[in-house]
Amino acid sequence: MTTITTGAERAASSDHALVIAPVGIFQTDAYGARTFVNDRWCDLSGMRRDMALGEGWMAAIHPDDRVRVETEWNSAVEQRRDFALEYRFLRPDGAIVWVAGAAKALGGGDPSGTGYIGAVTDITAAVAMRDVLRDQSRFLDAILDVAGSLVCVIDPLGRFLRFNRACELVSGYSFEEIRDRPFYDFLVPPEEADDIRSALARLRAGEPPTTNVNHWVTRSGEVRLLSWSNVCFFDDRGSLTHIVSTGTDITDERLANQAIAERARLFTDLVAFAQSANATLDTRHLLPVLLKAISRTLPSDLLGIVLADPASGNFVVRAAHGSLKPMAVGTVIPPGVGVSGRAIAKGRITRGSSPTSSSQTACTWLESH
Repeated sequence: MTTITTGAERAASSDHALVIAPVGIFQTDAYGARTFVNDRWCDLSGMRRDMALGEGWMAAIHPDDRVRVETEWNSAVEQRRDFALEYRFLRPDGAIVWVAGAAKALGGGDPSGTGYIGAVTDITAAVAMRDVLRDQSRFLDAILDVAGSLVCVIDPLGRFLRFNRACELVSGYSFEEIRDRPFYDFLVPPEEADDIRSALARLRAGEPPTTNVNHWVTRSGEVRLLSWSNVCFFDDRGSLTHIVSTGTDITDERLANQAIAERARLFTDLVAFAQSANATLDTRHLLPVLLKAISRTLPSDLLGIVLADPASGNFVVRAAHGSLKPMAVGTVIPPGVGVSGRAIAKGRITRGSSPTSSSQTACTWLESH
């Protein structure tokens, strides 16, 4: 047995479906005035159907959103374009409901169109979660910015996703300037870029945190040496999603350690050689050779060796090397005059001065332009 449904019955069934639909539905005339809202729309807004018709629906919009919604809605109607906006309903009981509102012009952009059909969807829970995530993100950003270490997050292509304040200070770039730019295109020396790209390509899930040392070329052109510790994150398929790196600028530390090591080595060589040369009284030949060797690791305009004369207690110039006119070998430094530059004596660094005892003392001086 076949049941024949008339057009009127189909229309009535369709209208009933719109009324009880689980999302808020509304319809307007060609001028944007509401001609229909369904039960769900009324539930979300807290407004009766008869009050929502015409322009009455605007009273259900939260006061802080009303101007924005009205401006966008009127603009859409005037231009016969689609409407999409997130906004809030303020219900009579004081509850706030976030909705995603959307409407499509019937007849497209035809000026003779008959109006709009639209819907509102409750997104209150989604907005609340979004706010929580945003607050967490801001909290994390604040922690990263006050951290003394460099902290950055990059994607598998080496593009920056996060770049904390310490990174900005060392590099000279702000995060907004380098966001989504591969760091090896502008921050690392060209000769290191291929090695870094290869290292990224070799990362695999399950590997422990990695460490590396590389250089950054700052905005001003200065080269800084950085030590990094890297943690990698992968998705369920084992594909790399991002890398979190924490780093320390060790440029000054390495330079200081190198300088200390060089000074210690020079001190040891200088004292041992000078005392040996003084004992053999062959300073005319041995000490100039020593100074020339020292000058290769301690560049200076003038480098000299002064020994204490055991008999007189005075400093005596025994050798000199450099581009400036040196003090003559054999020159006596009178008591109280001192030696210009840095003096090295008996394992400690002191200012050059006349000796107060008859012990042998070796020292160097440096003169600059």
